[in-house]
Amino acid sequence: GSFEEGLGCWDGFGANRYASTNFALDGSSSLLMFGEFSGSVNYTGVTQDFTNVEVGDELSITASGYTPSDDSVLGNNNRVVIKWDFVDAGGNVIYGATDAPLINGADPATPEDTWVKNTYVTNFPAEAAGGAARAVILFVQEADEGGAVYIDAASVLINGEVPSGGGGNDRRVRTRPKPPIFIFLILACEESNPMFSDRKITPPLR
Repeated sequence: GSFEEGLGCWDGFGANRYASTNFALDGSSSLLMFGEFSGSVNYTGVTQDFTNVEVGDELSITASGYTPSDDSVLGNNNRVVIKWDFVDAGGNVIYGATDAPLINGADPATPEDTWVKNTYVTNFPAEAAGGAARAVILFVQEADEGGAVYIDAASVLINGEVPSGGGGNDRRVRTRPKPPIFIFLILACEESNPMFSDRKITPPLR
């Protein structure tokens, strides 16, 4: 799964984000997130940046979420979404205007004790040219409401392909047939891996 090596390959923000073996969809570990109980709306999340992207590239993030019946968000306003943010060439964060819900406590159709999968697709915008695409998994807590969500099987495709060389289509001329496309599970944590940006930007929250 995408959290078998813990959270070492993820940047993040917010206090309560942990690798957990309580529940897992793929492998033995998942990402556990819950709110900060700060008295106001607060955000906890993990991110990864992909730098080999160009304006118009199609960006896809997929993940699965799970809220357990003994610590559920169902019936409150807590939620987990997946989305893309962007970092422009000057290092400024451009927040994506939309997202896709994984687990939404306010939706009565949200199941407990069941993994729910979703995908969010967008395009790399012109205003971020020369920068990075940032995959985001975000937990939102409102009014100190309780409940936890587990995330697993997180994956990214750029232009329908597994990211390489910092992400995105490598755009090199191919001299042999293209191999089958496999979903890339985000789990490579080595700092030397060129797939990930070396930027460590923790943006201010909206």
